[in-house]
Amino acid sequence: MAEQQTHFSVSLVLSALYALVGVVIFDIAPELVVLGAVIVTVAGILPNVDAGNGQSAREFGGLLAAVSPLLAFEYFPVLLGGGIARIVLVVVCSYLFTRIVIVRAIQKFTVHRGVMHSIPAAIITAQLTYLLFWDVFWYDRIFLASAAFTGFFAHLMIDAYTNLDLMGKAMGNETKKPAVLKLGGPTMGGTLALYGCVAFLGYFVALDFDPSIERYLPFPKSQTQ
Repeated sequence: MAEQQTHFSVSLVLSALYALVGVVIFDIAPELVVLGAVIVTVAGILPNVDAGNGQSAREFGGLLAAVSPLLAFEYFPVLLGGGIARIVLVVVCSYLFTRIVIVRAIQKFTVHRGVMHSIPAAIITAQLTYLLFWDVFWYDRIFLASAAFTGFFAHLMIDAYTNLDLMGKAMGNETKKPAVLKLGGPTMGGTLALYGCVAFLGYFVALDFDPSIERYLPFPKSQTQ
């Protein structure tokens, strides 16, 4: 398997190329081009967040802790109405919840090079990115979502390439290594949950493109009296 530094270096090069393509070919706005490059880099090391207390898990936790308060303020503007005391409270609580609950849950319930090193996980990352930037024009959202998939899938391809023990095959002492281009999880339940998540997020992505889909596949809503 490739080292963390290799993934980071390749992600930086790939992000620069992706930004160049965004400017020259797709005529994307400069700030979104930079954002796309950042997403490629982050997604390029994202599969390794399941490495327990490894560097990727710590970096992901720090990034999530920094971004989560911004998302809270964006989706719940009322949180900004309580002055500096409420803002500080939201930031601190978001940080603690992210580092203590979310990161530790990832470390506890994921296996290194398990479900995170799968193609459905790459699709989920792209879907979440598309839905996260809901106020961006759909053309630019596809650019950002594709950036997430590109970085994530590049990580898998690097691991798949370095997984080939050609010298071992030639010398007759090849060691069997875990697959990295998985189509499911280690268990049937994990696989069903993975594809269920793909279908669930895919519904909202499709709904964004064609709202009429809701007439044929309505999402259950709570009844209020």
